[in-house]
Amino acid sequence: MATHVTAEAVTEPSISVFRASRAQQRMYFLQEMEEGRPTYHMPVFCALDGAVDAEVLRACAQGLLDRHEALRTRFVLDEGELTQHIDASARLDWSVTEEDGDGERWMEAQHHRPFDLAAGPLFRAALLRREKDAVLALGMHHIVGDGWSAGLLLREILSDYAARTGAAHPAEGGAFAPVEPDFQYADFSEWQEEWLDSPAAERQLAYWADQLGGELPSAGLPADRRPGGEPLPRAAALHEAAVPGDVLERLNRLCRETDSTLFTTMLAAFQIVLGRYTGCEDILVGTPVANRNRSEFEDTVGLFVNTLVIRSDLSDDPRFRDHLKRLRDTVADAQDHQDLPFERIVEHLNPERTTDRAPLFDVLFGFQDEAETTAALPGPRARLLEGPAGSAKFDLTFDVVRGDDGVRCRLEYRADLFEPATVERFTRHYLRLLAAAVAEPELPVSRLPMLGDEELRPLSSALPDEAGSVTARCAHEVFAEHAARTPDAIAVTDGALTLSYGELDHRANQLAHRLRGLGVGPDTLVGLCAPRSAELLVGLLGILKAGGAYLPLDPDNPPERLRHIIGDAGLRHVVGTTATRPLWEAAAPHAVDLTADADRLAELPGTAPDSGVTPDHLAYVIYTSGSTG
Repeated sequence: MATHVTAEAVTEPSISVFRASRAQQRMYFLQEMEEGRPTYHMPVFCALDGAVDAEVLRACAQGLLDRHEALRTRFVLDEGELTQHIDASARLDWSVTEEDGDGERWMEAQHHRPFDLAAGPLFRAALLRREKDAVLALGMHHIVGDGWSAGLLLREILSDYAARTGAAHPAEGGAFAPVEPDFQYADFSEWQEEWLDSPAAERQLAYWADQLGGELPSAGLPADRRPGGEPLPRAAALHEAAVPGDVLERLNRLCRETDSTLFTTMLAAFQIVLGRYTGCEDILVGTPVANRNRSEFEDTVGLFVNTLVIRSDLSDDPRFRDHLKRLRDTVADAQDHQDLPFERIVEHLNPERTTDRAPLFDVLFGFQDEAETTAALPGPRARLLEGPAGSAKFDLTFDVVRGDDGVRCRLEYRADLFEPATVERFTRHYLRLLAAAVAEPELPVSRLPMLGDEELRPLSSALPDEAGSVTARCAHEVFAEHAARTPDAIAVTDGALTLSYGELDHRANQLAHRLRGLGVGPDTLVGLCAPRSAELLVGLLGILKAGGAYLPLDPDNPPERLRHIIGDAGLRHVVGTTATRPLWEAAAPHAVDLTADADRLAELPGTAPDSGVTPDHLAYVIYTSGSTG
């Protein structure tokens, strides 16, 4: 039976008002989109062996609230500007529950308890008493703290409790003297606003504009499915795998040889695997950083954490050792420019946004040192517990976790996108490539293996011993058969648009009907002018299904060259997009704009037209630069 002792949260009328920081503004916006879901709740659970004095522990938790202004902060929109309202004092939201069991349901309930950003409180504490131990829960909303803050609070409350009960560990030098930090989070938010108008901030913005300039890749880990419409975040699932001991030994040796960190070396391998999965050589990965460069804020509770975007180019197929050294320098430079809020970078770059994708990157790579955190807990009685899985803020979050028993990979992924088997296979491939990289760092990254014998064997055995006959068929017919077998599987994604095989086949058929109506048939040349996108494949397949032959018109080529190709080929038909329309609209009398004509195309049949095309008809014509023959 559970009994609850809960103190109602009340505050004094005296408050201080400050502007919200940039990170708090973004967090407020994200929470508003969540409509009360616990996506940005940050509970910390700690098991305490033996009997626990609940009243003393409550007093220690109240001390946290008294010392740290961030925990007494509420958020109010004032004429469109988000402000921090800091209460002069507040009474702790505290509860005690008596029950046996593993505590999972209790932890789940603590995680899902709602926070009201305007009314507060945004910090609370709770205790679960069991027969042989107890579980302490410290809960706060992410808008008032981060992972560093959670560690500070846990160390403070346990040190204070040990001092008050006479259980201080000898290694800690005796009693704990709680001291209010010299600087509070409001000091940081005010400093940050002033700094953002400084030349130093302009230099950091220029750095990030250069690093992330040009066309940004939108490739994340290819998903098993990509449902649209619902905003991020989504339900999360977890998978963990340990780095084998022999691999870890070679990994640490390579780190010493190259003056690299464990984080950077494992990120280097991760980028290669991500590139293999996506087919991209330009790789973007996000990574969190504590953002506490100023020593005066080291003991301050608040939302300091920032996000850095690490970009690597693998197009020259470097040796792994060289890739690692380049990445080491890239990471160091990024950390030197970590003061600029991620929100400011996104605002400057203004990338195309969707509600179900994070801006700039889909994959986050982080590092957690559990061994350091555990060692910092006072006394031998406390140990951290894994909390319930929450919501996934990114398609995939890959954390390197260093613990007392070694290093493991912890993957949090969107359960609506990926099957567990997909994530397990990705992890397996990562660990194999990592093992190969640290064993032979002189190999080019393209030659590092990630498939095991159990995956290679079926591939080799499936190959015939002798060449067989092949039935002559058109490429679009083979595609249509595959689409009929797997209509719901993802065929193409470009960041803005994702199409299943069934959807891609359907759209291509509709375009084919439109082209047939414009007179396209076997051996008819049709120009195709579209950027690398899902629409490009709709156009290519639609032309083939109409019986025509496609002629690529690269929108990155000079307009004069495109006009020459259109005139030289005698094109009368072009398929393009609104973005490329100025390049072709004056040259072709019969054109289809996949963007502007989308509604009209949607009214056409989704079945393939009868074009009469055979494998002997023309499929495509390409104008080369001369260097390719």
